[in-house]
Amino acid sequence: MSVLDKWKFEARGSHGCSNSDYLLQRTTCCGSFAAEDDELSDLYIDPDDLNRWIMLLYDPRSEKPPVCPFCAAVEWDMVEVKSPSDVPEAWRWAMCR
Repeated sequence: MSVLDKWKFEARGSHGCSNSDYLLQRTTCCGSFAAEDDELSDLYIDPDDLNRWIMLLYDPRSEKPPVCPFCAAVEWDMVEVKSPSDVPEAWRWAMCR
């Protein structure tokens, strides 16, 4: 179960779909936080402006994989934040209650 509330997130301006759920992720390279739409593979990178996002999907035959949107690392991954106590203040508005 995600620490982020789908309805709060979408009310704030995300462009998800009916099957979207939002996972709070921490990057492995620089420790930054972002919210991932697990259905559309969009990554929201600014908790104050959900118009700032990147698409995580790409065609490996014709495109380079996306770099970390925070530190530009080529080698990076994300780890889901599962504990409410680990949610940074900037993302707390979207938490499940």
